Amino acid sequence: GSWRTKKTNFAIGVSLTNPFGYLSSWPEEWKGRFIVQESSIRVYHLQPTISYRINEQWGIGVGVTGTLGSYLLRRALPVSGKDATEGNSELSGRGFNAGVNVGIYYRPSSSVSFGVSYKSAMKLDITDGTASFAVPASLQEAYPTTSIQTSLNLPQNITFGFAYYRPTFTLAMDLSFSDWRKFESQEIIYEAETSLIENEVFNRQFTSSFSVRMGGEYILTEKIALRAGWYYNSSPVPDGYLSPEFPDADVVGLSGGIQIPLASKLSMDLSYEYEFSGERTDLLKDAAFGGTYIGSSNSIGLGINYTL
Repeated sequence: GSWRTKKTNFAIGVSLTNPFGYLSSWPEEWKGRFIVQESSIRVYHLQPTISYRINEQWGIGVGVTGTLGSYLLRRALPVSGKDATEGNSELSGRGFNAGVNVGIYYRPSSSVSFGVSYKSAMKLDITDGTASFAVPASLQEAYPTTSIQTSLNLPQNITFGFAYYRPTFTLAMDLSFSDWRKFESQEIIYEAETSLIENEVFNRQFTSSFSVRMGGEYILTEKIALRAGWYYNSSPVPDGYLSPEFPDADVVGLSGGIQIPLASKLSMDLSYEYEFSGERTDLLKDAAFGGTYIGSSNSIGLGINYTL
């Protein structure tokens, strides 16, 4: 949402987005169950921003990025009871932190505009997490429910954008860089260590990644707009560190959409997106576990717009 009055050059806006995250779920008895059965990271950004239009060509903006994240890792344990049922562990927790965002906008003519934005890196500390275990009664003392601490290093992002305008057509594109290099490892610290529960370190060794996005909008009639887009996201996961916990790969996406009026100040956006990645075969060196992964997704979107 954004707000601006005609009598001032200031504007304010706020967004709620889900810029990072994944969810992987595997069969309970699959051969990689001691690495992962279910895993997820969900990151949400609440971003209030204020901008100032310096003149007809230049504008600047600055804001705060409040980040809420959650972490889950569920996996089997190599212990079993008399009925041969394997044990299970679940690690979960939430964390909060804040960063900054800055943007510059430049429109040298009515048909062209440029922009650049920056979002700071942040360390998302999860200090109130929980580790719970389902094990045979004879091992419960060695696997007590306990609190955990861990952290996720989220990247700094810089994005360059360009747009070209015509009376009935707009073409936009941007190039974004994400610096994941600080996400070298993830440590799980258990408050209660035992002979069978020890602190863990997951070797990540992420690298920088980039995204290229292009989109166009065509004004079909005075009130109906058609849209189409394409994007490419490179993976920050290097060879040798591809885990079934998050089997990431380079991704290509295609999208289409339409805006339809509902009332004088009310409109509706409908969108569809197809995302796919090619086959990626690699080895998780630390666990000596390899595989070939391929993925795709279909997304349908609905947006409601109201103009004051």
